[in-house]
Amino acid sequence: MTLDGSDIRRLRGSIIAHPVCVFAGVWTLAFLLYGLHLSELLIFDATGFAYLYAAIVGSFLAGYFYASALFFGLSRGASSGTEVMGFGFTDLMADEVEVIWKRVKTLFWIWALLTVVEVVVSRGVPLMWLFEGVGKDYRDFGIPSVHGVLLSLLLACSMVSYYLHLHSPQRRFIAIPIFAVIWFLICITRGFFVGILLQFLFLYLCVNRIKTSQAVKIGGAILAVIVFFGLVGNLRSGGADLIRAVGQPTARFPTWLPTGFLWVYIYMATPLNNLFNTIQLHVTVDSYTLSTTTAQLFPSFIRNLIFAKESLKQADLVSQNLNVSTEFIGPYLDMGMLGIVVFSLLFGALANVFWSRRSSRASLLGYAFIAQAMALSIFYDILLDLPFLFQLAWFWYILRPVRWRTVAAEGSEGPGGALSQGAAT
Repeated sequence: MTLDGSDIRRLRGSIIAHPVCVFAGVWTLAFLLYGLHLSELLIFDATGFAYLYAAIVGSFLAGYFYASALFFGLSRGASSGTEVMGFGFTDLMADEVEVIWKRVKTLFWIWALLTVVEVVVSRGVPLMWLFEGVGKDYRDFGIPSVHGVLLSLLLACSMVSYYLHLHSPQRRFIAIPIFAVIWFLICITRGFFVGILLQFLFLYLCVNRIKTSQAVKIGGAILAVIVFFGLVGNLRSGGADLIRAVGQPTARFPTWLPTGFLWVYIYMATPLNNLFNTIQLHVTVDSYTLSTTTAQLFPSFIRNLIFAKESLKQADLVSQNLNVSTEFIGPYLDMGMLGIVVFSLLFGALANVFWSRRSSRASLLGYAFIAQAMALSIFYDILLDLPFLFQLAWFWYILRPVRWRTVAAEGSEGPGGALSQGAAT
């Protein structure tokens, strides 16, 4: 259904897309799953780290509500459905849709041309290498630094296309999002595969109130993604036996479940395991340069010039095969518990800013990225992952206001009628 300016309720979306629900929900779920101890690797009592849960979730809530109070007028404007920044979701005109779509197509063809170059330079793609057994994987694909920019460009093009599809459902708008999902599978990059699906989901939830039938469909889709996630994991690792050997499920883990559920359980619980272990064993050295936290903000060739390897501290892993340690490992390694508290405070404030400004087109898509980063914060720091973060710049560029040429002497209003004059101001 096409949205127009009178359909303000849909801008409010579903409550489950709210920052507090997303962040507190995933961290509560992660601690609960860890408490089940369905893997031999989970060696800590989660209740002993209740203070850590309070620090992470409590600081996020404090940052969110402080920003809400600080920018009350802005939050109030968005919650009442009014437009922020002068170019919102519900006022998108047909002519503007065409201009934005033209921008997306142009950037997508630039992405396609440069990706062909990457394929030639890399002599193939990861999925082909997997079946050929040549000993190369997804880490060997692409041109360093350039590859990250291209990933962010494809993410942005697919997100804006999906945004246009939600506004004006048409087959042409859904083609790029579907292609992006397939491409990430060809590249065997589960992080981007899951990330883009989560961003699609949160964008959908931000503009739609969910009915029971829709909730059932979304639940079914999530289950399908979990199963497929396991299949991709098995492809990358060479079979289901590896995750059982690495994850070491206990006798209580349901063996009848598809391996995707074991992959998801291990990926949700073991990052906490590594964070617990690091807190127990690691003596932090205050680093107010935040080198470990901010290193991934730089392209690889710049990072190698700025940061010495010894300045980038590493987590104390329980298993070397499972090497992620939640979003907060960097802040902890830099500044201890203070780093976790400060980072979570800032994350909560940032989430509020994007949520409050979601009447703006770029902020609406930006919030989908922020929500995805919140959902995956129990796993990895997506928020400061450069290919994902750089989407924001692409969103701003693609969705910048359309300026129509008008001929004042003739009294012309330009494409889109009277509203198009406002779009040019």
